Amino acid sequence: MIVAEAGALPRFSEVFDHLMSGAYDGRERTLSEVARATGISRPYLQQVRRGEVANPGTDMVYRLATYFDIDPGVIVRAIIEVDTPLPARTSAPSKKDDSADASHHTDTGRTPTT
Repeated sequence: MIVAEAGALPRFSEVFDHLMSGAYDGRERTLSEVARATGISRPYLQQVRRGEVANPGTDMVYRLATYFDIDPGVIVRAIIEVDTPLPARTSAPSKKDDSADASHHTDTGRTPTT
């Protein structure tokens, strides 16, 4: 992950804040809500939002992408390509139970092969 100049927030915190604030899909979330749904601890998410986590890891990116119903690749591109903004959602979010634990999500988005 590319980190901005000394004293600036790491790019991942900006992307995460964008998702949390509702700028992506119009629905602001709390850290507690995201923690419950993803299985990522609230204190860790708070560190991410403050810019204290330099490398969130692929598992965390996948869990957050699943929760926010966004392709993980879009998040990764927004993190590493500083001039690439995270887009606003252009279609309605899929209906899913907010209480479901995103860590148990198994849909990879790929077409099954037989």
